Amino acid sequence: MLWGGMTSIGCKQNPNSSSSADEQEETSTREKRGFMAGSRADNMTVAIESLPKSFAPARADDPFERHVVYNLFEGLVMPASTTREAASPADRVRPGVAQSWEITDEGRTYTFNLRREATWSDGKPIKASDFLYAWKRALDPDREVTNAYVLDVIEGAEAYRRGETEDWNTVGLETPDPYTLVVHLDEPTPHFLEMMTLPVTFPLPRASVQKHGDQWARPEHVQTNGAYDVAEYSPDRGEVLLEARSSYWQSSATDIKEAVFRAISDDTEAIEAYRQGELHWIAGDLSVHAVSEVRDHDDHVREPLLGTVYFQFNPTDGVATHQLEVRRALTRTLSRERIAQNVFDDLVQEAVGLVPPEISNYESFADLEYDVESARTSLEEANLSEKPLELTLLYRHTPDGERLAGAVQEIWHNNLGVDIQPEEVSPENFREALREQNYDIALRSTIAPYADPSAFLAPRHFPLEGWPNREYREIFSELRTVSQIDKRTNLFQEAEEYLLGAAIATPVYHPTSHMLVAESLQGLEPHNRGLHLLKDLSFDETAAFDGEDSNGRSSSDDP
Repeated sequence: MLWGGMTSIGCKQNPNSSSSADEQEETSTREKRGFMAGSRADNMTVAIESLPKSFAPARADDPFERHVVYNLFEGLVMPASTTREAASPADRVRPGVAQSWEITDEGRTYTFNLRREATWSDGKPIKASDFLYAWKRALDPDREVTNAYVLDVIEGAEAYRRGETEDWNTVGLETPDPYTLVVHLDEPTPHFLEMMTLPVTFPLPRASVQKHGDQWARPEHVQTNGAYDVAEYSPDRGEVLLEARSSYWQSSATDIKEAVFRAISDDTEAIEAYRQGELHWIAGDLSVHAVSEVRDHDDHVREPLLGTVYFQFNPTDGVATHQLEVRRALTRTLSRERIAQNVFDDLVQEAVGLVPPEISNYESFADLEYDVESARTSLEEANLSEKPLELTLLYRHTPDGERLAGAVQEIWHNNLGVDIQPEEVSPENFREALREQNYDIALRSTIAPYADPSAFLAPRHFPLEGWPNREYREIFSELRTVSQIDKRTNLFQEAEEYLLGAAIATPVYHPTSHMLVAESLQGLEPHNRGLHLLKDLSFDETAAFDGEDSNGRSSSDDP
C-alpha cells in the first residue's frame, strides 16, 4: 500500500476544502479555539515518543512501544478498556484469545479455553502450543528477556529461567487439547490474570520464528494475531501504518480501519502538530512544562497513573548515603505537597507512600515526615569525612526529571548545605549505574504493569548489595505462602514501613498522564496504566465544541 493512496477512515476532511457555510463556521470556531485536531490528517494519527525498536511482544519494554504492540498482538486476556471502578483483578481484564477460564485449587490452577476463531494473520489457528512456545522462549536463561520474571509465579518457571534446571517438563503447564491451556501456580496470585495482559505472555507464531529467527518481528516478516497488521513501516519518516485485520475474531466491531503512529519525541513539537490539525491524539505522557499552556483546553485529558516517582539512596559501603542519618536527613527535607504545587503546578499528585492510592484493598500508612530541624540534627550526627557534603544525583533524560532534579538541588542546599550535582544519563547508562551501584542518589519511577503492591515493593526493585536485608526478604518469603487478602495486605504494609524506615527509597509524587485528544475521538476511557486500544475507539463527527464531549470529558476534572 502506498502512502499517497491512503483513504480517510473516520477522519475529518481538510476544512479549507469545505464550501458549506456550516463547515466554514465549524472551522472558524476551531481556529478561534486554537486547535484543529485531525483536520489535516489523511488517517487517524497518533503521536508517540518513538517507534518500537522491535514488534516482538517480549521486547516491548517501554510504554510507547506498547501503544503499537497491544494493537498488533493479543494474549490470553487483554487489559479492560477502563480501570474506572475496577476493584478486582477480574474487572481489569477482558477475554482475548481465551474466551473463558476457570480458577480452581484455591487459586493455584487456571484453565484457559481458547477460541477457535482466533487466527494469525496468515490464517493459521492460534493454539495452546503457541503460548507454550512463547513462554519457553521468554524463560530461556540465555535470552535475558526483561519482563520474563512475571512468569515466575508458574510452578517451576523461576528455576527454569535461572538455569537451575533444563527440564521443561518441571514447569507447571499442560495442554490437554490444542485449545486448552492449564497453568499451575506455585501459590495463589490474586493479580495473575493482570500479569497475563503483559506482552511477554503473548503467543508467538512458531513457524515464522523458526524460519526467520530473531528477524521474525521485522515488518516484512511479522505475523500478528491482534486487531491490526503492519501495513507500512517508514522509519525515515518516523511513522508506522496499521491496518485492521479482516480475519480478526472481533473485526466487525473495529471502527477505525487504518491508523498512523508518528514518532515525535519533543512535546512542544507534538502540541504544535496537534494545533495544526496533523494529529488526533497525543498518546502517553506530556511533560508538565509542555502541558501547562494547554491544561485548561477541552482537548486536554488527565489520567492518574498507577505509579510512583521516588529517590533511591545507595546504602552500600564507601558512599556518604551508606549512613542512615544522611538518608533520613535528605528525606525529611522534602515537602511533597510543595513539590506537587510549586514544581509541578499541581499537575501531579503528592506521594502518599511508595504504593499509590490507585491500588485497591491497600492503604499506605507511610510516615513521610517533613521536619527540617530534625533533618539538620540527623546530618550533624552523621560521621562525615567531607563537609560540605557533595552528592551526585542521577536521572534519566526527561523534562520532568530535569525539573525535579533542579528543585531538590536547591532544597537540599538551602536546608542542609548539601551540594547536589545532577547528572543526566541515558537509560542504558542509568541501568548500568544502578546495577554497579555507582551513584549516591538515583531518581527512579515505577509505572506498575499490574495493580498489586508487589509491583512497587518487591525486592527485585532494589537489587543492592546487602539490601534488601534478611528481615525484608523474610516478609516476602512469607508472602509467597499467604492467600488471605487481609494478611497479605498487612505484610505489604509492614514491608513498606520497613523500606521507608531504612530510607532506602523516598516517594515524591504519583505521576499523571496528560494527553491531547480530539473531541471527535470516542471510546477513550480512563485507564491508570495508559492502555488504550484502537479497536475500542471510533469517531463522532457531530461532537460539539462547547468544552465537553459526548463522554462528558472536561479539561478541569480528572477521570
